[in-house]
Amino acid sequence: MIKNRSGFTLAEVLVTLGVIGVVAVMTIPTLVTSYQKQGYVAALQKNYSMLSQTFEKYLSDQRVERLTETELTTLDGVGEFLNNYFKVTKDCGIGGANSCFETAYKKWTGDKNVTISNTSNYYAVILANGAAIAMGKPVGGLGIIYIDVNGKKGPNIAGRDFFTIRYVQKNDDKTIKVADVNGEIEESLFNDYCSKKDEASVDGCLAKIILDGWKMTY
Repeated sequence: MIKNRSGFTLAEVLVTLGVIGVVAVMTIPTLVTSYQKQGYVAALQKNYSMLSQTFEKYLSDQRVERLTETELTTLDGVGEFLNNYFKVTKDCGIGGANSCFETAYKKWTGDKNVTISNTSNYYAVILANGAAIAMGKPVGGLGIIYIDVNGKKGPNIAGRDFFTIRYVQKNDDKTIKVADVNGEIEESLFNDYCSKKDEASVDGCLAKIILDGWKMTY
């Protein structure tokens, strides 16, 4: 007696493999992008927290309450702060941001180059965790920090691995806030700057990420 044998024909197997291939082509890039975003955000959050805590420790160590009472009012003082309070593996010095950072970044919207303008106003270093930081002295209680969370490694895209962080101490507040434009964290900052294709700026990207629960949803 001849028994019937069940199984897939070669044509069926080839069709199934083709469908799997199409699905993989469609989904894997999205999964990879999502995974990469999580990595950038995790690094940003780690450095954000580190900066916030270090500023408070610095004021405590200096036994003062105001930024204006510290050496951060000079770029040499900024350099001492970075080298004394962080694990620095490369000191690019005053005006040396181009040695620590890429000279230009594409914006995440894909159409603008973003650069660190007036590099002579910043002291730049690379940290042991791979992040590049260019920090300016506070003017009127507001200072700017540029950060590339993985240094010169790719993708070197503003709003992905390159961000602007502000540190601010308002007249009525003894604490230093590490935040976004003018020390505020508002959804409108993203809409006004980071999301606009005609703005070569990443101000507001940090605000969006924080408000979305430390997720990069854009």
